[in-house]
Amino acid sequence: MRDRKNGMGRQAVLAAVLAGALSMGTVSADALAFNFGPGMEDHEVIIYNGQTANNPAYDNGWSGGAGPGEVGNNPMGNQGQTEEEALSGGPNSEAAKKYLEDQERSLYIFSTYRGGTWEKLEDGKWRLLASDGQPVSSQWGYVDGKTYLLDMYGIMQTGWQMVNGKWYYLNSVGAMQTGWLLKEGKYYFLNADGSMAIGWVNSQGIWYYFDQQTGVMQTNTYVDDGRYVNAEGALVP
Repeated sequence: MRDRKNGMGRQAVLAAVLAGALSMGTVSADALAFNFGPGMEDHEVIIYNGQTANNPAYDNGWSGGAGPGEVGNNPMGNQGQTEEEALSGGPNSEAAKKYLEDQERSLYIFSTYRGGTWEKLEDGKWRLLASDGQPVSSQWGYVDGKTYLLDMYGIMQTGWQMVNGKWYYLNSVGAMQTGWLLKEGKYYFLNADGSMAIGWVNSQGIWYYFDQQTGVMQTNTYVDDGRYVNAEGALVP
């Protein structure tokens, strides 16, 4: 979208096309959705058949387990252990200060708004509006199959963001990322719910270890539990 006026003109044309399709009975009203938003050209249209029943911001689909030798996967590691390790050196240690600073920065969001309309502001930022025209404030936004993070003003967030004490990564157009992430030469793994993995993660049958504090994949080293990972980060049996 180059500007809101242009985008709205396109929407009007598409609305007319949709109305014609509906009148001919070729599609149902609840089976299509049009939306224009960050990263989309003004001529692009997203058409999809409904939305998934589960909330992608919270349904991670992982099974339990604590690492190699255990049954299942452990994408989040042991969060309680992470806190204990961070504070083990005392409240004035660098690890404790960083941990507490991160917690203070964290947003706390417990709901998701589905749908909405994107509005581009004069400063180039994107804002998600609810059906009543008001900003979607301090919520996840689920639009056209992607999950976005909205601050208290409804502004779409990008980059690393801490939410409810966990790190998430939103790409340059605001969409929450999952799976492997290469950032500034370092590998991270983002769980199915978008949260940054720490500790052991099993990806396609191979175990990798991610630093408990930074989330960075470890290579050529012995990790916290004494096991060794090679140059590719894979566990050496």
